[in-house]
Amino acid sequence: MARTITPSQRAILNGSASGIFAYLIQINHPLGIERWSSLPFDWTDANTTEWQGGAHVLEFGQAISLQGIAAGKMTLTLNSADDTLINWARNDGLQGAAATQYLAFIDDAGQQVDDLVIVFRGSCDKPEIRLDPQRPAIAIPLENRLVRLQRANPHRLTPEGQGQYFPGDKGFDYVAAIQNKDPFGK
Repeated sequence: MARTITPSQRAILNGSASGIFAYLIQINHPLGIERWSSLPFDWTDANTTEWQGGAHVLEFGQAISLQGIAAGKMTLTLNSADDTLINWARNDGLQGAAATQYLAFIDDAGQQVDDLVIVFRGSCDKPEIRLDPQRPAIAIPLENRLVRLQRANPHRLTPEGQGQYFPGDKGFDYVAAIQNKDPFGK
């Protein structure tokens, strides 16, 4: 998987070569791997990986492009008229599952042009299930891995907190005794 677009892929993007591009999403959750594409049909890539398209995917949100290092989000919206998708979205293992968005370039013969391009990599947040009779949908927010750095760390550096992860460890018992000492010996 590449992170840069090749010249032949760029030619498809700017229209100087014939072909199409599609967004692909792969979600690795405890019950397996799900793959969707923005194509109106199911598609198999050069590695014989099958991607579901058509009626399942309603919308791919665009990954937020930011300058520098910053956390971003995007949303995948699925057609929830399918009971299988609703049950899958209600699965507790979905939140925190790894998600990757790719950009695929396809020539007129339906063949993949060069490697898939990684556009976004992160994890799933809690899905929102909308059971609207007119347009039912499942919105799955996908968060960049940097979002974790913006959240407070629930782990405290105390003997009790350390004991939760490593019972019998006495390393933090000495922290209180040394934290108020002058490091330069005065």
